[in-house]
Amino acid sequence: MARSAAQEDMPFDTRLAAAQGVRRIGREWLILADCGLPLINLLDIALLAYDLLNDDEDEIRDLASETASRIVATAWQPAIEQMQIPLISSSKLAGYLIRRFRSLEHLAQAAISRMTSGNLRVAKTTISAPVSELIDETGDIDSALFAEEKQNLFIDPAREARLWSQVLLRLSTRALPDETLHGLTDWTLYGIDALLVRADQEVDGALGWTRKTGVYEVGLQVIYAAEVLLDLRKRTKRVEIRGSVLRARLAQLLISFKRSGVNALWVDQLEKVLIRSITEGMRGSGKILMAVEHRLA
Repeated sequence: MARSAAQEDMPFDTRLAAAQGVRRIGREWLILADCGLPLINLLDIALLAYDLLNDDEDEIRDLASETASRIVATAWQPAIEQMQIPLISSSKLAGYLIRRFRSLEHLAQAAISRMTSGNLRVAKTTISAPVSELIDETGDIDSALFAEEKQNLFIDPAREARLWSQVLLRLSTRALPDETLHGLTDWTLYGIDALLVRADQEVDGALGWTRKTGVYEVGLQVIYAAEVLLDLRKRTKRVEIRGSVLRARLAQLLISFKRSGVNALWVDQLEKVLIRSITEGMRGSGKILMAVEHRLA
């Protein structure tokens, strides 16, 4: 997994300077947040701090942790000077982004891009890398083990996919215009089809196709994107696919996964998405029935 988009191809000195600059801004965050600075500018600063928390250099992550502590601070809860665990800092910062910017389209676009490791970028023009191509293009484990390491080993694409999918689950539907929903829906449905075709064609195993570099993360990205769509469909009919239809396609994928013995973690996550969606649907139906009974009483 390469660096995040904000850090790609940036030398250490440049990233360090960025971390130091963001830390200076972070010290005045409460003032900036109250002085009328456009929300999109505040969000970009916070997103840069988040990206720096995933840097592979300790010094940069430590500076970013200090910045994150100041960003999430309030007048009633001062900054924690030594919030030195980047993973905790990034989770807290993501929570702050939801609270402060949940209706901002720019956050939804950033979350989709990060959830998919940049494989889907939805703005005025949608840019996407189809899952079928991602599966075919990834290198295999044996060659990857001996390749010259030029990647950020600190960032965990699987964790990023989960965290940013959780951000999307908590955003207002106002942050997701029709073109964004359309782009996310298309990428996810084509991704499900690509995984289904591959699982039907090739039995997996200890050194099978799901163990190729990058494939495991892409599979999780599709599963979490489907979870986001199921949730959004309940909240807005602007999502083009019905929840029952999407659940049926996911159930078909689960059957294929189990038949071909794919990665057990994929199976576990897919089962959880389906169970949560079905359970929440039953709760919703129960509330409707109770309301009807109350009116008839």
